[in-house]
Amino acid sequence: MKTLTLIGEVGEEIYAGLVSEMLEEAGGEDIYVKLSTPGGSISDGITIYNLFRQYDGHVIIENIGYSVSAGALIMQAANERVVARASLTMMHFGRLIAEDGSETTEDMVEDGPVKQFMNTANRTIFRIFSERTGLNGEVVLDLLAKEYFM
Repeated sequence: MKTLTLIGEVGEEIYAGLVSEMLEEAGGEDIYVKLSTPGGSISDGITIYNLFRQYDGHVIIENIGYSVSAGALIMQAANERVVARASLTMMHFGRLIAEDGSETTEDMVEDGPVKQFMNTANRTIFRIFSERTGLNGEVVLDLLAKEYFM
């Protein structure tokens, strides 16, 4: 079994191209992924999720520290998910973060392409967590809306 370590922000230190290269190198061998991230880019997060889901080998992902937001989404791609005893996982709906650090949720955006993007991303997030956790859709909706920490 090959071990991959992914530590950093999704879209920065952990990006889809890097994960794709790591999986190519693994060549279908079973992999154990050590993951710690404060989250980051939803587009990279969804792409990385799909890369792991499409990988030929067995995928185990362990949260070794702090896997929130896009990190929690990536964890859902694994055949097996492991959570270190001293770790934190958080799931929530997507939001936009401006250069000044301010955050915007879907309900704060006027109709248009940005709102359409956020709506589509949030539907994808909801679908992934619903399918992969096996929880009732209403429960998942509530957890995502609350920014649920596990």
